[in-house]
Amino acid sequence: MKQLRNLILGSLLLFGFSTVALPAAAAYATPKSTVCTAIGGCTNNANSSGSISGVVKLVINVLSIVVGFTAVIMIIVSGLKFMTSGGNPQNVAAARSTITYAIIGLLLVAIAQTIVRFVLQKVSKT
Repeated sequence: MKQLRNLILGSLLLFGFSTVALPAAAAYATPKSTVCTAIGGCTNNANSSGSISGVVKLVINVLSIVVGFTAVIMIIVSGLKFMTSGGNPQNVAAARSTITYAIIGLLLVAIAQTIVRFVLQKVSKT
């Protein structure tokens, strides 16, 4: 049973790492204009007024992607723990709390991204 669990967790980790690496490989293969459009725009001039907001948007987008992938992996792993708990109340409670925390993390990232975009819009208008 442990070997099956380790095999499943290993394949999930491999799948998770490949999903993180594939967008980077795709970004390397695509033209700069496509990448710039996908991340919200690029500036060639380092002294332009939008460069700081562009960097902040890029950092927030990258962190959101990383947290999103991590949360999805945690939900999958805790779902497997939930299914293999065998009715043990402590294991069921641990799996439920992990799922709850992963969902709360996703919500916090969405709220943080909304707040940052709102603030950047207000700051860039002045």
